[in-house]
Amino acid sequence: MISQFYILNVKGDTLFYKDYRGDIPHITSDDYWHEMQSTKGKCGPIFNIDGVNFVSLFVNDLYFVVATIFNGSPTYLLELLSAISRNISDFCGSTSELTVREHYSLILELVDEVLNFGHAQTTSTDDIKPFVKSDSSDKSSKSSVVGALSKLRSFLPPSLLYADDTTSSETAQKSITDESNVNNVFLDLLETIHVTIGKAREIITSEVTGCVNLKSYCKGVIATKLSFLQHILMADTTQAAHALPHSVILDDASFHSIVDADAFEKDKSLRISSLPIGETQLMQYRISKKVTLPLSLVVSYNEINPHRVELLLKLITDIPADVACTKICVKVKVPASVSGVNFVSQSEESSKRKEMTEYSLGDHEVVWMTDPMEKDEERGMLLRISTDDTITPLFRKQMGPAVLFFEVPNYTPSTLSMQFDSISDGSRSFNPSRWIRRMTFSGSCVFRF
Repeated sequence: MISQFYILNVKGDTLFYKDYRGDIPHITSDDYWHEMQSTKGKCGPIFNIDGVNFVSLFVNDLYFVVATIFNGSPTYLLELLSAISRNISDFCGSTSELTVREHYSLILELVDEVLNFGHAQTTSTDDIKPFVKSDSSDKSSKSSVVGALSKLRSFLPPSLLYADDTTSSETAQKSITDESNVNNVFLDLLETIHVTIGKAREIITSEVTGCVNLKSYCKGVIATKLSFLQHILMADTTQAAHALPHSVILDDASFHSIVDADAFEKDKSLRISSLPIGETQLMQYRISKKVTLPLSLVVSYNEINPHRVELLLKLITDIPADVACTKICVKVKVPASVSGVNFVSQSEESSKRKEMTEYSLGDHEVVWMTDPMEKDEERGMLLRISTDDTITPLFRKQMGPAVLFFEVPNYTPSTLSMQFDSISDGSRSFNPSRWIRRMTFSGSCVFRF
């Protein structure tokens, strides 16, 4: 029987996590990665920590890991991990970190079909296919974040859900056959932040993944040229070593087949000779340099007595004056022995805000959601955590990490922005309406304490 299954990248970030039985009191991926790092991989693919058995398989720079308290067959578990990796490749086209980030919902469906309450049901692609409803062809980096936020907000009353200020105008949601929407073009520059902050507030990992989406309602053969307003360099070029401070360095980029890749190589523009009707993801890119977080979290741990600890969660913004962080949510895993959590707001005028706090006994996690935050704003929440058992070093080890979710409209951490250089069907009378939106999502924002 499998207790937990997760996928890690080579930096130790948890890309995918699923708890099946609840018999392991906390997320063990940190324990697994700490053992791998401390032994420099000499612990092998199979080892035991505090009664928990770990079995892992390394595939395409990804660690597929299962954790269980049962003494099962290692060979069986290795074969199962290999089959899951193969299923992901069959449905998503490849097995890589980018695949897991972009097709999180699809992979969640696949794993749920393979494993039921920790028991393997089937690993046959043909058997799984009729039950998988997600389509890997239309996923973007945005989808995984939206899925995670939807899951967190599923238990909230409607009065606490904020209006979605980040979607395109109502025009963008209309059918492409709606005559009132003819000659509208919508450009979305979407970026997702992935960061891991260590106990000493050091940045362990930092990465931004982005995509350029274009949604067109223009009929006919439409030639389009888009350009970035910033100076862009590729990391594998000689110019990147001598880049100016305002330059944006992309680690890698991929393009849709309708985009002229040679034109991007020449002047960093996106040229399309014939723009299709509907939505098209023109470009995907990745930036691994240090990026400033628009919203950061500081966690302070303090043991008050043998049966109570306090966690102080403090949110701090670092954004321009004309934008705001929205849909803010913090969740913290706590040990199963916790008997209760008392929430005390540390912010002024907290009574006027739509704040939501909850301790989920079944999931062993604390959830705090709060109103949008503006430039240079700070907000805090004190968690008074009680337990019937005596607090031990193991209790401290089972606390956390804290995970932060947010969205920032009209902002990109890379500072990238775009414009329409030209859009034409060859006639002088053609003048479509152009809409441009920038958007930032939190992907994997983990704060260890």
